[in-house]
Amino acid sequence: MDSALFTSWVNKLDQKMAIRGRKIALIMDNCPAHPTVPALKATKVIFLPPNTTSVTQPMDQGIIQNLKVHCRHLYVKRGLLPAVEKKEAVIWTLLDCMSALKDAWTKVKPSTVANCFKHCGFFKDQATIICEDDPEDDLPLAQLVANLQASNMPADDEALRLFLEVDDDISTSAPLTADGIVQDIQSSLETDPVDTDNEEEEEETTTPPTYAKAMESLATLRHFLVAMPKAMESLATLRHFLVAMPKAMESLATLRHVLVAMPKAMESLATLRHVLVAMPKAMESLATLRHVLVAMPKAMESLATLRHVLVAMPKAVESLATLRHVLVAMPKAMESLATLRHVLVAMPKQLTRHEDHWDTLNKLEQDLESSHHTFMKQKSIKDFFNH
Repeated sequence: MDSALFTSWVNKLDQKMAIRGRKIALIMDNCPAHPTVPALKATKVIFLPPNTTSVTQPMDQGIIQNLKVHCRHLYVKRGLLPAVEKKEAVIWTLLDCMSALKDAWTKVKPSTVANCFKHCGFFKDQATIICEDDPEDDLPLAQLVANLQASNMPADDEALRLFLEVDDDISTSAPLTADGIVQDIQSSLETDPVDTDNEEEEEETTTPPTYAKAMESLATLRHFLVAMPKAMESLATLRHFLVAMPKAMESLATLRHVLVAMPKAMESLATLRHVLVAMPKAMESLATLRHVLVAMPKAMESLATLRHVLVAMPKAVESLATLRHVLVAMPKAMESLATLRHVLVAMPKQLTRHEDHWDTLNKLEQDLESSHHTFMKQKSIKDFFNH
């Protein structure tokens, strides 16, 4: 606890009481971390006299002790005994400690709190004072002793006292700095003017502390000085934690989005895996397609040529048939031409020998003319030879 945290807490409490329409008195001890808080509307802070905490503070009359008994009982039940049974080291985290402290405070009964306040003199009527101790307050202590004895651990009064008071000397508030002292003095001067005459009278009546009190104060101071480095280190750790909190929350939000998007990401990764597996075949297919596209113009040209060939095929086949008939008839035609040549060669001799054959010559001339006209009228060599 420090002055800034205490001031913030008191202001929030005052606002809450103002909203509820209540007026309360907040009784505090003179801890250095409890400065005077000005401008309170529904809360009046009353500080106990200095050096009277052990007598006038209700929390020291048994409430803190009862809370510690419950908390130690939960520690033995939840942390120590299971570790002893399993023969393992005790693992007791800060979260476990906070949970046990919360549950322990719910076990502190209202009657215990009321009796402790009555022990300090907080009552309206003398007749209503009931200073009897609640027998159930010692029930957690008895259960704690029974649990320790059942686990074969020392449970005598001295060991139990040390176990319960192990953290009594731990500092629970920040040290009072020079600025805090100045601020506290200024606040006290503004609220309660100093009466020098009364102070002189008080100084005359006050007795010096005894040797035991001085030694106790020195022991307290020694524990305070020993715990100072750890307290400062804890404060530094807390400061770093508070500084890193926004980033941690942002990281948690990012992690939440990642976890939400994880199924889709995994599905996308699976799809990508299939794509990568099929990639070589796809590249091979693309290469084949590239070759096809490169060869396509030549293939189309070849197809056009083939189309022309197929269109001209019937005519070519017909021409081949005609040529075949020509070639077949060629020897006979050549033989006929040779015969005709012989006839024409022999024709003059026959005419001189046989003048009387002019009719035959005229007939042959007519036949030649008829053959010539017939040849000219035919459409092809095939028709001519057929004729």
